[in-house]
Amino acid sequence: LEFFELAVAVDPDLPIARGQRCNALLKLDDASEEQLKKAESDCRYLIEWEPDDSQHPTGLALALIRMGRLEEGLKSAESIREQFAEDSLYLYNAACAYGRAIEQLRQTGPDDKSTEADAAHKKRIDEYRDRALADLRGSIKFGLDEFNIEWMKKDPDLKSIRESPEFEKLFDQ
Repeated sequence: LEFFELAVAVDPDLPIARGQRCNALLKLDDASEEQLKKAESDCRYLIEWEPDDSQHPTGLALALIRMGRLEEGLKSAESIREQFAEDSLYLYNAACAYGRAIEQLRQTGPDDKSTEADAAHKKRIDEYRDRALADLRGSIKFGLDEFNIEWMKKDPDLKSIRESPEFEKLFDQ
């Protein structure tokens, strides 16, 4: 991360430096608000630079979701779903966005303490888990490489769905 920060300082318009810094920042499980804002800025820059790369909108989604901007983040990931419906890396990263969205929902809880709000909150978590698992199945189906399949088992973005029995079934294919 230190070297990517340096590279961006030397040349803020260097896409590879911005992309690698963003990736490094998003891999920090305890990224600060300031670091996530840098990741957001990098992704927005990269979306303009390379609009046909699925990693930038999904990276933006991860940064936004982790900053508590859940709807905006999921909108970023979903905005390119049709274009990348059979792209293994897009599907993997979209699953990661839903995994982080589940974390945010679990941290914040329902809007109020009513039984209806609690049920709706749990339903939303279940829907996001199902979406993440479907995306991971699609990612594997469309050729996710062995490195990323192994990474899936420890990726912090997917921690919230690892306890699901369906998660283990992904590796039985």
